[in-house]
Amino acid sequence: MAILSEKGQKCFGLRRKDVRMRAIICDDDGRFAKKLEQLIMQYYRNMGMTIDTTVVTNPQNLLKRNDLANFDIAFLDADMKPIDGIEVGRALRKRKPKIIIVFVSAYLEFAPKGYTIDAFRYVLKQDIQNTLPLCLSDILQHFTPDRAFLTYKQRGEVFRIPCHDIMYIQSDLRKLNVFGDNSLEPIASFYGKLSEYTDLLSRQGFLQINKSTLVNMVHIKSFASYHVRLSNGVLMNATRKDYTAIKNRYIEWRGTL
Repeated sequence: MAILSEKGQKCFGLRRKDVRMRAIICDDDGRFAKKLEQLIMQYYRNMGMTIDTTVVTNPQNLLKRNDLANFDIAFLDADMKPIDGIEVGRALRKRKPKIIIVFVSAYLEFAPKGYTIDAFRYVLKQDIQNTLPLCLSDILQHFTPDRAFLTYKQRGEVFRIPCHDIMYIQSDLRKLNVFGDNSLEPIASFYGKLSEYTDLLSRQGFLQINKSTLVNMVHIKSFASYHVRLSNGVLMNATRKDYTAIKNRYIEWRGTL
């Protein structure tokens, strides 16, 4: 959570709960599978969490395991042989309906198929360093929904806003306005710079669509003609020169429009 003092000084911390997760990673590229395992373990270690991981390089061997119901998360390469990750995910979903499935692939075109089995996220291998943290943050939010807060201080009193309640944040001169469903009135306003929060909030699923606006991607409904439409009907301008990159970042986070 970010904390602003009355002088605008900022520090960052997280609420932690005693959560233990188990993940299985399946990719027929053994070197990439180990790299992915290391990235996942390092991320949760930095967050003060514990995750047990198992790496499998043959999808057929994965499906032969008798302990699949014990796993909370599955990271699957979408393009594997002789069974692709989509079919593996479908089989896992039958054995454990609530398992979180994340597809990891070099090809974005597999994404629509992945979401036919209610995949949690679709992550591109070539941008794994940037896209994986967003995915892992969302998984952590799933297991600890009360963990992420934007916290600020005014007149000596500390206020906290759950990140999932924030639709977007806009800068207005030296102030930041935080909006929920009502776009006519912010739920909070305090002094600060948007640039101080861009990296911090990106780990909570926020996307900068122009120089003055951070949007919670959970509330993005569509993209069209250099605009972003939110779930409450608000239409916002996206930076033209970065529009394709902005849209692709959302596609990587969500998987498909």
